Amino acid sequence: MGRIIHSALLLLCAVAATDAAADEPGARKWIEEAEAAYDRVESYTAIVHKQQRVAGKLLPEETIFLKFGKPFSLYMKWIKAPYKGSELLYVTGWNENRVRAHRGGLLRFITRDLDPGDPALMKGNLRPVTEVGIGPLIKGVAASVRTAIKAGEPGFSEQGKNPCTAGERRYWKLFSTTRKHGAMVAAGWSSIRMSGARS
Repeated sequence: MGRIIHSALLLLCAVAATDAAADEPGARKWIEEAEAAYDRVESYTAIVHKQQRVAGKLLPEETIFLKFGKPFSLYMKWIKAPYKGSELLYVTGWNENRVRAHRGGLLRFITRDLDPGDPALMKGNLRPVTEVGIGPLIKGVAASVRTAIKAGEPGFSEQGKNPCTAGERRYWKLFSTTRKHGAMVAAGWSSIRMSGARS
């Protein structure tokens, strides 16, 4: 399963990083292959390096151990500062569809049950926990590429150092680098680097 996840991520990187995406059938095929690969995944673990720009401010990088299972169960544990020791658990249909979470450090003994959109969870985040993981990432990139194809702009153009889809320039700025054990994909103003994804 680890190969399937890496394949899906690498396909997304290829769409985001190469001029081959300008070829509409090629871009559409790559997105379909990424979606099909992800459909075969039942669960995975990953180390996620997350950094976001919220309200014009670049927030510190967070390093998170993530476990995901379908249909939607999510466990996250922050393994480095600034939120080291914080944990979050969300399972669709469990705990009245609320997130169970606690901070690290002295606050680790205070556990809260919160709605996924609660301001305490959304502070410093662009998306709720219900949109975390490879599936929503694939869905977002696929929607962006399909919108660009539909608009007749499936190519990529340079904005600074980061190639982006011409049709979704204001929503998605995609760039990628592949590494031996992971991939980096950035969407919008947040970046997510998945390392060592395993099923």
